[in-house]
Amino acid sequence: MNANTYFESLLSRSIPIVVDSDIALDVARNEGFKTVDISSFDFTDKNACALMLITTYDGHAKLRKLWDITKAKLAHLATAKFDSGAESLKYSLHKLLALDHQATLKRRAESYEILLAKPTIQVRSGHHTLQCTLSDSVEIANDSDDMLEGWFYSVAEFFEASIVNISEEQPSFSLDGELAFDGFIYLANNQNLKDKFAGELSELLKQASRGNNIVEFKENVAQRIVLNNTDVTEKFRSMFGDLERGLAATEFAVGCAKHPNPVDWSINSLLNESSCGVHVGIGMGQNMPHIDFISTSARIV
Repeated sequence: MNANTYFESLLSRSIPIVVDSDIALDVARNEGFKTVDISSFDFTDKNACALMLITTYDGHAKLRKLWDITKAKLAHLATAKFDSGAESLKYSLHKLLALDHQATLKRRAESYEILLAKPTIQVRSGHHTLQCTLSDSVEIANDSDDMLEGWFYSVAEFFEASIVNISEEQPSFSLDGELAFDGFIYLANNQNLKDKFAGELSELLKQASRGNNIVEFKENVAQRIVLNNTDVTEKFRSMFGDLERGLAATEFAVGCAKHPNPVDWSINSLLNESSCGVHVGIGMGQNMPHIDFISTSARIV
């Protein structure tokens, strides 16, 4: 199935939403969707197609067990790893449904061409410049519009062009310079990680939502992080400096979604990172959260 066809079916409410909680059930029904509980959906039906709202880590665990037997065409909006509350889920689903998906996918294809055309990428955000230097071998997230059976696609991968540093030994890119950004989001892949860091990160996220934020990289490591004109570099170093990759950049991406309504940077929503512009990520989400610094003013020059 082509992603355009999938999103057309979603907007017309022709496909159901698979839910894993009462919160997801209520939000989906209020948007006019038929719903199916995750325990009742037939994942082995190759003709089945759905959007999954995953609001709990138990829901994620069920999906992992289904990986080898799934035949359906599926995408998920997984809020469990972000903010799983009802208001955040409602906000994220509204953002998803309001998009012009065909135009977004077209911008995504064009952005991948631009990203991979030259070994060096210059990004301007206001008076700040960030340089991304690509390696000979580059790993990308997903540049295809095809949705294959048996895959659990995140909706976000269709709304961005992303280069990732999965391998520490053979990184895809290196960053140097400064990025002025609007806000950030964070992802925790398990409940223990969320319990450990969500409190402090949520406060920092609210601080960043007030604007005047800068992240500066040297040799791919964040050397300075400023939120709302306050230097919080030592705060980030104390939390994450000794974990995984520390403050090293693990993602460089171009957001391709033109949201018709303003972005609320005080909400930890996956859909915020899809905003047109550039976002840069640190962390792998395992021993420390994955954090994306998102700039809607950033442009490749």
